Amino acid sequence: MTLYFGLPLTYMETIRILGLNYDSIIKEIKKSYTGNYFEPYIVEYINRYLSNIQLHSTDKGQYILGYEIQDVSVFNKKFMNVDEFMIKIINLRTEFAKEMSKLNADLRQVTLEHLEDEQEVVNNPIPYIIGWDK
Repeated sequence: MTLYFGLPLTYMETIRILGLNYDSIIKEIKKSYTGNYFEPYIVEYINRYLSNIQLHSTDKGQYILGYEIQDVSVFNKKFMNVDEFMIKIINLRTEFAKEMSKLNADLRQVTLEHLEDEQEVVNNPIPYIIGWDK
């Protein structure tokens, strides 16, 4: 299982949070790419701000705006104790706040995407730990 740190979103909510215009994005995607290239477009947009935030996608149409938590797998033959994990999470929380500020992200009211369930509106959310089996 892969662990992520961030916000589970739909592509429409990702666009809104980043302050982008959906119609403009669709025109740009159609002009620059063939097919549905929402994810590469958003990644390119984030990279323009020299942000370390990543956009991860699931096969269920959910996006996670945040980070993949590295080194937390039994397969890498390295264990992480609770203290190390807590420090990693605190550092990611600080980094996430800086990156969202750099991207001028609007997090006042965010619609979270639950897999195959109702969406949830949260005011000023802090990032979540999200487990996903790839």
